Amino acid sequence: MLLPLLHRFPDNVRVSLFHTPHLCGLLCFLVPERFNETIAAYEDLHQTNQQDHYVLFQGCSELADFFSDLVGAVSEVSLQLQSDDTVETEEGMEHHYEGDKTKYCEAASMKVMRVIEDARHRQYEKRTTNFQRERSASSIEQPDTWMYPLVQIKPFGIQIDELVTETLLTEAVRGDQLYLTTGYFNLTQGYMDLLLGTRANYNILLAAPEVNGFFGAIPAAYVYIEHQFYNEVCRHGQQIRVKIQEYYRDLWNFMLKEQQQLYNLSNAVSPATFQHPSRYVKLWVKLVTPLIKNFF
Repeated sequence: MLLPLLHRFPDNVRVSLFHTPHLCGLLCFLVPERFNETIAAYEDLHQTNQQDHYVLFQGCSELADFFSDLVGAVSEVSLQLQSDDTVETEEGMEHHYEGDKTKYCEAASMKVMRVIEDARHRQYEKRTTNFQRERSASSIEQPDTWMYPLVQIKPFGIQIDELVTETLLTEAVRGDQLYLTTGYFNLTQGYMDLLLGTRANYNILLAAPEVNGFFGAIPAAYVYIEHQFYNEVCRHGQQIRVKIQEYYRDLWNFMLKEQQQLYNLSNAVSPATFQHPSRYVKLWVKLVTPLIKNFF
């Protein structure tokens, strides 16, 4: 699909294919393909019954620059598609899975962290400059929104998003009401332990498998993880404090719409939820799911 563009515009097109260093050897055969199996069906659904929602940020070049630099850094540590339909690493870069995995991850981590640290430095300088201006001017428009781009690339040892999420969950106290919404339920064991160990009230809204964009491929793993978590909630007697609901609308995909609309079209998860034939989880999914949770 991309080779014709590479042939036609060799000076303008670059195709970088990221391959996680953890997916190698026997694991390549155990973890099934996802993209090839689902993209056609997903595109069909996208054209017929899906409404996309976008948020437009104006006057925020710093954010655009950050993501552009981040994509550039990841591209540099990815495999580069060649015009003869082969892939090669950037010159001087360790191979993802044929070379030394430790050296590759260290080099890749340095490139990505350089982008993050440069962005932090630019923001620090900007805050310092703005503070000085505020002291000399009485009427300067104050920002009303802050954005914190969080990066999570666990194979490279970069877990900023995880640390922030754990902090938010840890600081929730008795009486706090937290709403978590996700289309793909894949809580790490650490997150599960935090939710079950705190005193705050949690309302977790999930997508039913049928409204998951990759229905028929990966959702079985998410069903299995959800079932495991629900069993833990019940085992600890936390059903009142930790409520799980599933969104379902016939012929629609799960989208992060206005929260109240999602809850109005959702049902509470119960033991009967997992007795439906569509919730049957094959043995290979149960075997592969721990690998997915630990490595990706």
